[in-house]
Amino acid sequence: MNPNRFSKITNKVVASLPMGKTLERGSIRIHRSYTTVRVTDLTNAGKRGKRCDQAVVYCIDYAEEDASSEIEDMMDGIERARNYAQALKVMEKSVDEINAVSVRSVKFDEQIERGVDVAPGGFSKIKINGKNVYLEADFSRFVVRDKVDMNNEPTCIPGARGKKTAIKMFYRWATDNENFIKRATFSEVLDSMTKAGIPYHYYCAMD
Repeated sequence: MNPNRFSKITNKVVASLPMGKTLERGSIRIHRSYTTVRVTDLTNAGKRGKRCDQAVVYCIDYAEEDASSEIEDMMDGIERARNYAQALKVMEKSVDEINAVSVRSVKFDEQIERGVDVAPGGFSKIKINGKNVYLEADFSRFVVRDKVDMNNEPTCIPGARGKKTAIKMFYRWATDNENFIKRATFSEVLDSMTKAGIPYHYYCAMD
């Protein structure tokens, strides 16, 4: 699996999610690390003025040795969930089961993120290494760098005004114009962005 892309599972459940990986299933995003499992409700992801609920089980590493099977059962239950409410019930129940057999307890918490700060479902990081430019974009930023003018290192980033809108516009533009970007010069890329109405800031990184 490309680490820059979310694994999206629709009809079957895979083996327990490995450490450091992220999985999308139904309307939730699941991320597992060595110490935590985080589930995010994607219903309002990317929407301004909305909220995204998150449930987190943490300090898992403390209990791993004593409650490894209970932890894996929790992961299996979360991965089978179709929505946030189902995953939340699994996590709440599992914390009690894990703590019943573990000497050191795990913790559970619910949090709220702004919808506009959470990447929508299926959102993938873009990297395009063209002949003349290098481009990168994710949900929070984009950058275009000139690979030819190494003396000045011309660089393009989102404009200060309307940054979130610019990033979304840029992401769609870059996705639709990947073949053009691979062969275009830096100035041609900026001209195309201008025509697409994408607000950006241009500067020389060597200044």
